[in-house]
Amino acid sequence: MIPRRNFRTHIDAMRFVIVNRLGAMVQGLATMVGVSQMLKPPAGLPAGWPLEVVAGAADELHSLEVPSERLVRFHLPTRPSVVVGSAQPMESIAESRAQALGVEVTRRRSGGGAVWLAPGSQIWVDVVIPRLDVHWSEDVGDSANWLGEVWRSALATGEVWRSPLVGERPSAICFAGLGPGEVYEDSSDGPVKLVGISQRRTRGHARFQCIAYLEWDPGRLSQLLADPVDRAVVPRARAVRAPSAGKPISSDPRSPDPRSQEARSPEARSQGPGYSGTGIPESPDSRGEVHWTLASAFLSALDP
Repeated sequence: MIPRRNFRTHIDAMRFVIVNRLGAMVQGLATMVGVSQMLKPPAGLPAGWPLEVVAGAADELHSLEVPSERLVRFHLPTRPSVVVGSAQPMESIAESRAQALGVEVTRRRSGGGAVWLAPGSQIWVDVVIPRLDVHWSEDVGDSANWLGEVWRSALATGEVWRSPLVGERPSAICFAGLGPGEVYEDSSDGPVKLVGISQRRTRGHARFQCIAYLEWDPGRLSQLLADPVDRAVVPRARAVRAPSAGKPISSDPRSPDPRSQEARSPEARSQGPGYSGTGIPESPDSRGEVHWTLASAFLSALDP
């Protein structure tokens, strides 16, 4: 049995961290085709914002220590997962169905409804600020607005929602609602969510957890919801676009995968693009490029 390890390498102002259950897997990550693209450090590190890039299972990533100081932490999940909010019952997820599909079910400490995570399918970043930070607000209702403006600038599109929480079942599904600080686009049928933001506040800091999808397939989450009422909900969301390319990653599971379907395991094919049977991110170059283009744009939009 190989013990769990944390590997840290300091690269200038960046702390590059890989976290995984099996230390031996880290060596494989460094050499796999495509993974290096996802682990590429983003450009544009702003002064005053320590940066971490971490890879691992969702439960490990959510259990990482959170300092009471500024931090930007990009997360790269290595297996498909459903993450429920802090107050959401675990029973809201059909655990037996998730186990059968090889999907991890875990909990985060911030609020809101469930989110779907898969290797290469989203950009997930946590932003931590101390209580005395210039961005701190005592009003929870508008405390995430500044971060929504950062995302709006990074995406070069959308608006920041500045009203109370709305939606059909936001307590069950994160992207079935729209809360203060989150980013959306208008459409003929109403607002369409681009970035979800949840937060956890302590006496010393606030932690904002942000998700924007590079490919949008609500069926992956809905099939794992225990309540048929929740499964019937159709979240109004959209995959984000890379600012330079102006094109969203396709959310249609029928779209051609940059990697050969024959080269992937049957389990991987059943899960769709962005997942491999080994639990390692496939990370096609196109998706990795969009991920780090957005990451760099996000960092550039942060105030010093």
